[in-house]
Amino acid sequence: MKPLQDHKEEIEYIASQIKTNHSKKKIRFVHGSTNSTRTKDWHTKYHCIDISSLNQILGIGKDYVVTEPSVPMDKLVRETLRHGLLPPVVMEFPGITVGGAVQGGALESSSFKWGQFNNICEEYEVVTGKGNILKVSDKKYADLFYGMSGSYGSLGLLTAIKLKLIPAKKYVLLEYIPVKRLEILKLMEIKSKQDIDFFDGIIFDRNKAVIIIGKFIDQENASLQTFRKAADPWFYMHAEKITRKNERVKEVIPLVDYLFRYDRGAFWMGDYFFKILKIPGGNNFFTRLVFNDMLHTRKMYEGLHKTHYDQQFFIQDFYVPLKNTQKFLEYVKEHLEIYPLWLCPLRSTKNPEKLSPNYIRGDLIMDIGIWGQTEKTKRNIIKINQEAEKMCSQLGGRKMLYAHAYYTLKEFWKIYDQKWYKRLREKYHAEKVFPDIYEKTH
Repeated sequence: MKPLQDHKEEIEYIASQIKTNHSKKKIRFVHGSTNSTRTKDWHTKYHCIDISSLNQILGIGKDYVVTEPSVPMDKLVRETLRHGLLPPVVMEFPGITVGGAVQGGALESSSFKWGQFNNICEEYEVVTGKGNILKVSDKKYADLFYGMSGSYGSLGLLTAIKLKLIPAKKYVLLEYIPVKRLEILKLMEIKSKQDIDFFDGIIFDRNKAVIIIGKFIDQENASLQTFRKAADPWFYMHAEKITRKNERVKEVIPLVDYLFRYDRGAFWMGDYFFKILKIPGGNNFFTRLVFNDMLHTRKMYEGLHKTHYDQQFFIQDFYVPLKNTQKFLEYVKEHLEIYPLWLCPLRSTKNPEKLSPNYIRGDLIMDIGIWGQTEKTKRNIIKINQEAEKMCSQLGGRKMLYAHAYYTLKEFWKIYDQKWYKRLREKYHAEKVFPDIYEKTH
């Protein structure tokens, strides 16, 4: 853990850099890593300040942890588990950072219960455009506290986060429930009301899908399955294989294996690795074993940024109200025909988190993860993205802005509250110091 005094001195130094920036350029921060798929071609346009050293835990209490923003999920989990504790929401990619999860919006299979990652946060430390260091919460500077979610650093620099912890257990008992594609949403709505801890689904093709529910347990009471070793199956392939008989299956997963179950292969995007490199035999047990080190999400993101292959793929997450999810799935089937699809239910927020993707009417909404490439998407990838954005908006949804966004300025501010956002930027002196959210995500 980093001593609080060391953290304080670092933040004061960064704040002084913000105060004394005379470059006439707006400020962006270099974090050291990113799980965004947008191109990183902005380093000459802005005055950059390196904050990659803000990567340590600052303290752990009986039900909370205080952490710097560049701490990745695997480090956060490792440190909290030493105390028998766990954040209620842990993103599936170990390299996603705490700060990125707050300011980008992030969810996982516990989000039907807890909401997004920012919804388990209790306090932030923020450096404003004037270099002032504020402690913000729902009781103090509440407008800035709620505004940080989905703000992508456009309101201030997030330098520390206090978030909720819950007791951890050793294992997760998973149940795989095979369903027809058209039945999955109805069953997911029913299951979301049950006493479970984790909940997501995969649509494999036009006809076949699976719902996966999980419960914390301390004892092994079924077969043990792991996903982190090189010889282990990729999670989505395992889920598809064991549900081929159309029977419910239960198995026990070690907790950390479950949390990062989609790391190897990046859900199913690793399939394209073998196609792009034209590896003989394609994706099979032997090739997965040989190339295992290259097929974890950290390495795959590194490859995306170096090669710009992400420009050739449709990579988006759309949040859609549950009542309109079927319409959006029909749109995907007709216009994209990308499979598999990830479905992750989550709670909407009732707080004024107006930039957050889960600031949507209704209690339960659905994240639809659409990642891949088909002949339909190859024709005009930008136009296909623009049409999907419009469909999502028409259905009362929002997209996550980690990926390519093609909204016009007018379209963007139809979705978000521009007057509220500008007032917040002016109040905390961000207007002339940090690029705005459209500039950062378009």
